[in-house]
Amino acid sequence: MGKLENTSTRRAKNGAVRRVTLREKIQTDLETRILSGQWHTGYRIPTEKELSEHYACSRITVSKVLMLLAQKGLIETRKRAGSFVRRPIAHSIILQILDPASVAEQAGLNYRYEFLGQVERTAADTDCAQLRTQADDQHDVLAIRCRHHIGDRIYCYEERIINLNLLPEARSVDFETTPPGDWLIDYLPWRSGDVVIGSSLADEMLSQVLSQPCGAAVTNIERVIHANGAAVSYGMAWYAGDMTRLKAQYHTAPVDGIQP
Repeated sequence: MGKLENTSTRRAKNGAVRRVTLREKIQTDLETRILSGQWHTGYRIPTEKELSEHYACSRITVSKVLMLLAQKGLIETRKRAGSFVRRPIAHSIILQILDPASVAEQAGLNYRYEFLGQVERTAADTDCAQLRTQADDQHDVLAIRCRHHIGDRIYCYEERIINLNLLPEARSVDFETTPPGDWLIDYLPWRSGDVVIGSSLADEMLSQVLSQPCGAAVTNIERVIHANGAAVSYGMAWYAGDMTRLKAQYHTAPVDGIQP
């Protein structure tokens, strides 16, 4: 296991500094590795014996930490195999619509990914604006174009850029067979993002890539993915309007002092 900063104190809500327990330190260390992407989806967590030896503690302490991580949904335990980093469940309708394969499965139709091309380049001003980076901050990006098919229809057309300074691993990925969104989800399972949903009318370019008539309704979803506080990817996807459905569920709950 790689060395992590030894955090031995923590500031309480009242401003006082208190000593962090060994269990809290172990939990923070493991969460940091998972949330930063250092331990990717499917990564096998060291065994209780290995962790207890590394931290010079009892296996009971380690067992409690792993139980807490499982309760938080960060890891899953497989019988006779060990504990592994878990892929987050997409609760958001936005994440669900961004996964065409899931949409196809729910509709009982075939899904097909089509790679249209990629190019590595020095970030242009528009790339910097989309990734929220400084224009004078020289870095390279990987620009990818692809389409997603459901049944015999083109479901969406996608353009995505990846900040290679932050994710140089993208250079070695075969995006001809791997959708960029799928790779990002697997490689950075615990991340944050900004999503903007809009609509437009198909212009000549969208008419061609979506096989829709000019002027047809198009749903567009713009997404910036963050990891460790920095924007690692920007994507824009255009969906055929007649194939796009947004569905959400909500539950009301009484506010303190107010009865429904």
